[in-house]
Amino acid sequence: MIFSKRTFLAHCLSAVFPLFLFVSILQAQGTLADYQRAHDLRVKVRDLVVNTPGAITWIGDSDHFWYPKTVKGGTEFVLVDADAGVKSRPSIRIAWPQPSPHLPATSTPA
Repeated sequence: MIFSKRTFLAHCLSAVFPLFLFVSILQAQGTLADYQRAHDLRVKVRDLVVNTPGAITWIGDSDHFWYPKTVKGGTEFVLVDADAGVKSRPSIRIAWPQPSPHLPATSTPA
């Protein structure tokens, strides 16, 4: 049987493509080390991105809402009176926990 170039290429691709697809599926799941590196990277860069607002939360049926905002070393919560257009920063500020020298830098989920 004689194949044209186009038919030969189509047969080769139909045989090789499933192999590439199978290999890419096998590599799609990260390992525990991959997840630990990602977590460590997040911890290292969290002070580099600051003043980023989070999702807003409305307070009941009022015209007030609050949102978290990243600040150097932690999170600050901002209270907003939407009717008056006034923002206030409550005295609630949560600092990120510092790594303990007695515990491993990364932990595995239970």
